[in-house]
Amino acid sequence: MAYGIDMVAHAATLEHGGITVAVLATGVDTIYTDPEGKLWPKILEQGALISEEWIGSTLSPGKFPKRNRIISGISAGTIVIESDLKGGSLITAATALEQNREVFAVPGSIFSRTSRGTNKLIQQGQAKAVMNVDDILDELGSRFTKKTASNPATLESLPTIQLTPQEQSVMQSMGTSPIHIDTLSTLSTIDVSTLLVHLFELELKSVIVQQPGQFFQKKQV
Repeated sequence: MAYGIDMVAHAATLEHGGITVAVLATGVDTIYTDPEGKLWPKILEQGALISEEWIGSTLSPGKFPKRNRIISGISAGTIVIESDLKGGSLITAATALEQNREVFAVPGSIFSRTSRGTNKLIQQGQAKAVMNVDDILDELGSRFTKKTASNPATLESLPTIQLTPQEQSVMQSMGTSPIHIDTLSTLSTIDVSTLLVHLFELELKSVIVQQPGQFFQKKQV
């Protein structure tokens, strides 16, 4: 939730229906970077806000390195976009290396102060140079790549999951493409408030996924 690339990463993930986690240096009740609540409520819907600080905890410089070690610890890899020779990003990279996580860095001009840190990581062999997203996926492995042959989930393909008659009706009203909740309500003849409950249960059973804008889709299997 820090200003800059962190917020952009959260927003982009939410926009594309992903799951994102924000680690705070204060208590979860003090979101100083987004006091108007433009982003953090959406993160709660598609992820989580976490902190090891007490509720009501105030901000202090020493809490940022503590926060950064959590960020690297819950991540498969850390990507440093820009950094000078000293900075919070390099602290995160250092903790990632200590935690046996992958570290990546975007190389930059040798004349740019904001690239001195990333270039040094690469020079010292502590980070892999990243030129595009494939460089990251190649390193982290197939668990982060999309399946090449996937089919929409169907009742037949999920025999071990028990669905109620109402949930089956909702599933049968959904096609292969994302469908808006209002359209789904009309097709299933279930009012929106009741439909939301069924959709929530179906999400818990991992047979559908929610897309931005109150669109829902059968989960790919």
